[in-house]
Amino acid sequence: MIASCGREEFLQRFFDLSPDLFCVVDTDGIFQHVNPAFRAVLGWEPFELISRPFLDLLHPDDRTRAANALVDRAVSVSQGAAEYRWRCTNGDYRWLAWQASAADANGLIYGVARDVTKARRAKSELHVLHDFAAVGITTTDAVGRFVTANPAFCEMLGHTEAELRTMTCFDITLPDDRAEQVEYLRRVSSGEQPSHAVEKRYRRTDGTTMWARVVISAMRDAMGNLEAFVAVVEDITEAKQNEVALCESQERFLRMAANVPGMVYQSRCESDGRTSFSYVSDGAADIYGVSAATIMENPRHVFDAVHPDDRSRFDAAMAAALAQRAPWRWAGRIIVNGEVKWIEGGAKPQSLSGGITVWDGLLLDVTEARHAAQRLEVSENRYRSLFEFHPDAVFSLDRNGRFESANTMCEIVSGYRPEEIIGKAFDSLVVPEQTDKVRDQFKQTLAGWAARSDLTLDSKSGRRVEVNVTTIPVIVAGEVIGAFGIARDYAKQRELEAQLRHAQKMEAVGQLAAGVAHDFNNVLTVIQGCSEFLASSLPAGDTRRADVDTIRDAVSRASTLTRQLLAFSRKQVLLISAVDLNACLTDLQRILCRMVGDEIVVVTELADDIDLISADMSQLEQVIVNLAVNARDAMPTGGELRFSTKNCVIDDAFVRSHPEAAAGAYVLLSIADNGCGMDDVTRSRAFEPFFTTKESGKGTGLGLPTAYGVVRQFGGCINLISAPGVGTTFEIYLPVLKPGAIVKAPA
Repeated sequence: MIASCGREEFLQRFFDLSPDLFCVVDTDGIFQHVNPAFRAVLGWEPFELISRPFLDLLHPDDRTRAANALVDRAVSVSQGAAEYRWRCTNGDYRWLAWQASAADANGLIYGVARDVTKARRAKSELHVLHDFAAVGITTTDAVGRFVTANPAFCEMLGHTEAELRTMTCFDITLPDDRAEQVEYLRRVSSGEQPSHAVEKRYRRTDGTTMWARVVISAMRDAMGNLEAFVAVVEDITEAKQNEVALCESQERFLRMAANVPGMVYQSRCESDGRTSFSYVSDGAADIYGVSAATIMENPRHVFDAVHPDDRSRFDAAMAAALAQRAPWRWAGRIIVNGEVKWIEGGAKPQSLSGGITVWDGLLLDVTEARHAAQRLEVSENRYRSLFEFHPDAVFSLDRNGRFESANTMCEIVSGYRPEEIIGKAFDSLVVPEQTDKVRDQFKQTLAGWAARSDLTLDSKSGRRVEVNVTTIPVIVAGEVIGAFGIARDYAKQRELEAQLRHAQKMEAVGQLAAGVAHDFNNVLTVIQGCSEFLASSLPAGDTRRADVDTIRDAVSRASTLTRQLLAFSRKQVLLISAVDLNACLTDLQRILCRMVGDEIVVVTELADDIDLISADMSQLEQVIVNLAVNARDAMPTGGELRFSTKNCVIDDAFVRSHPEAAAGAYVLLSIADNGCGMDDVTRSRAFEPFFTTKESGKGTGLGLPTAYGVVRQFGGCINLISAPGVGTTFEIYLPVLKPGAIVKAPA
């Protein structure tokens, strides 16, 4: 066929079809011919390479070596071989293994190359696997002498690879394991086993023992002859130590479980819901009165003992834990031989194959602890109630004099909320000039003595509060760990005492006024009767009738004063009915506007849906008019008079600061002006009969006392707020009509 086709044609076809790369270059390295394999391997078309230096396609790091080889081929008569990295059209590089001839007489060099990129990569990966494997890899000859050992194996034993090459595998094996090693090497070498896995012990260079899991296989040539043993070695020393530790731990667990109070157990729940105990500690007998073995034989001793009242909670907790495979927690009662016991239990699940769940748990008899906790809770609740509702400021301090706790009164006295005062130093609340005094008191308390002193506190608002502070030591195990303190607000106490004295004075004055009014009214009745008799006995036109009319007018004015005194003393007869305060104010608004004049603006702020009140309509209107007149007189140049209503509730805290008030539901009528206001002296006497700040002849001093008496007779109270230059506000608390109360409708 070669003869028929011609030698040149045959060579050209072989040149074009070969998967290897063929090329011809001159002694300058210029391509003269290239075959199509360059396109398949590197992506270059042959015409792109003709007349181009082959060095252009080489990796920069390989060009010097290739240039030197080109020179050698040009002057030498021998062939050359080398591997270089060639650049592809996509910028990647591939390894090509070249064989090149010496230059012929025409100065041409012939080369053939094969792509060895994959082979080099596989070889590199094999070296990496051998060198960087986490397990040990060794090869030994037929008699067990080391040929190679990777770094991991060397590190395991502490030998270098050079040291191991002078040794056999028997030299590093513990003597007790050598006989077994000889036997399995024989079986592998003879072909009885292709490989063998074993756990054995090696001796390290430091004298310690290493447990290893070794897999040994035979490496054979093409004829099946043994060339070497290959061993893969995994260090399992830690796992072996853990195994020993686990056995010891299990032994310790059994000893502990036997001595732990309560019942330690492991239960097993099958996929069909059946439950059994695989382990129960001896403590079960103390709880259930039967042995652990009895409970393991019959689990109903545990489940049937649950108290009937706690059964539903127990079943629900069990069902939820089983459904969710979540930890189980339960506390409740059981009945054993008629005795009720409190137990607490907990268990954690572990899921096994086949829908089986194993629970490891503990049951404790907490009956005595429960009773102690209940007693402690009662004691703590008593202490907490005493602490929180004590009328004085009660607090506790640590050894550094900082607040650890404070009751509600501490906030009222100091102005600091509990979260603000906790951690604050007590002496920081005292005025600077008393810092040393309070520190001396605290030192005395830390020495184990109760101490007391009068102090002045700087409240959060800047107001100074005078208090009497008593501190007593808190002693635990014979050591003072802090102090309890009680601070009594003297100013508040004096204020309450003043209010009480004022109320008592007003009550006494009212009783006196009532007696005087009755006696005076009796006298007026006689005078009025005599004046009427005298008037009837005088003929018309008698000049003496004018004197009689003067007497009669004086009697009428005196009667009015008597009625006011009776109103103040709350002795007058009232016509109580259900009153809509908003409607009352709306009806009075036009009259009030005319009465106070155009210079004063009357404003009403009436809350929607306020409750009905229990009052005498006519007397209530008189109170409103009296207060409006007072407000008008306080604003001679004009101003604003504001009436507002709303529902409110008087609580115990308000009652403590206003002794005349009573806790309950009220409608608050607020009458406020922005007039001249009152000073402290005037404000303290405002409701006294016949006290007035008006000019002689312009006031009787009975307007405010009358209002005070009427409101008190309604069952309400008046709170006066005033300051010079600011104005005056009367807060009138009128009792809400009680449900079911029978009252007469206003005529």
